[in-house]
Amino acid sequence: MKNQELFDGCLVISPLDDLNAATIDMPPTAGVCLFANAKNQPILLLCGANLRTLVRRRLHQDAAAEKTRRTPLRPIVERIWFRRSYSAFETQWAYYNAAAAVYPDRFAEFFPRLDAWFITVNPDDKYPCFNQTSQLNISSPSKNDGVPSTSRRPLYWGPFSAKKSATRFLDTLQNLFDLCRHPHLLAQAPHAAGCPYAQMNRCAAVCNGSVNLDHYRKIIQKTIDFLNHPIARGIDALEKQMKKSAADLQFETAQNLKEKLSQAQKLLSADFQWIAPLDQFYLLLFQSGPKYKIPRRRAALPTVTPFIISPDRITQIEPFLLEQAHDAAHITLDHLNLIQMQKKPPHRQNLAWIARFLYRKSQDQGLLTTAADAQNHDELAQKIVQHFTRPKINYKKPKLDTLSLTSPEKNELPEN
Repeated sequence: MKNQELFDGCLVISPLDDLNAATIDMPPTAGVCLFANAKNQPILLLCGANLRTLVRRRLHQDAAAEKTRRTPLRPIVERIWFRRSYSAFETQWAYYNAAAAVYPDRFAEFFPRLDAWFITVNPDDKYPCFNQTSQLNISSPSKNDGVPSTSRRPLYWGPFSAKKSATRFLDTLQNLFDLCRHPHLLAQAPHAAGCPYAQMNRCAAVCNGSVNLDHYRKIIQKTIDFLNHPIARGIDALEKQMKKSAADLQFETAQNLKEKLSQAQKLLSADFQWIAPLDQFYLLLFQSGPKYKIPRRRAALPTVTPFIISPDRITQIEPFLLEQAHDAAHITLDHLNLIQMQKKPPHRQNLAWIARFLYRKSQDQGLLTTAADAQNHDELAQKIVQHFTRPKINYKKPKLDTLSLTSPEKNELPEN
């Protein structure tokens, strides 16, 4: 267990020491702490808004008369590893990393509902079909490993926060592009009996030979192109086609496009806000950082901490002062370019945690933007300054008279 990489420091205490005196050096900031015994074996992992208070409260021995199932920790804890954090996101991410590293066999106990879902298709299949999945098969097999080429190039979009969300996205996509909903029938193509969707002309019906393979592949590629670009752009294209068809008096085509447009607009839901091709899933996140004390200044200045969210990891960059936002934007984008060049395989467990953060509506997300929307250094710096600059409050001095500080009505003199 490499605690030095996970934590900022370690507090060594004795079971015989006074608890308040022994923990005076524990930082009173938010963060993560790990209780360990004299042999540095982990006992308990916690996170909270004030580490000093958290440690003292948890180590306080229960009163003799109090019945409790909780094991007294004071006699066995002799090391307290800690890491400071300065935002809710940083605290939760540090806790997640510590749990994964310290308790790899019990990790599911810490995050029992942590899961990630994706939409996938393999365009190299003879009859490609879009599906939802919770697994990733990104490995690149060697040329001489005997693996058929049909399993070499799956594409993924996500991450989705839950299976239900991925199902709704896929159902909308199938309605929009008339995609096959029964992959088992494609295995019998072009001699399958077909399904109710084929009978209602709501799919390409390649399974029963109504559509040839080349045309079906064009539909698949059209869907892939739609997903690989911003969905709003695809919706604008559909709207232009609809208006053009109506202007050309092709009312049946215009009506069909109108229905497609209605389906496409469902994909603009907040539940799908961060869905992207997995190899293009890069986000920039800016959170509040530690206070920075400048000599000869009374008040400490706030800082901002950048994070780069990529398919395989989250990278934390050094915090910066708000007045350094322009230079910090350059540094952050340089880090982003380096990470994008490395192209490491996605980490499913990390993506599951990220998806939970992205779609938790009550979570303060700080300043969050896609990498595609943050290519301009100046614009990114401006967004940072605007987000983290507190609005000035105009305090208006009340107009006072010589009689009262209350309303004008009470300032009238009484009649004699």
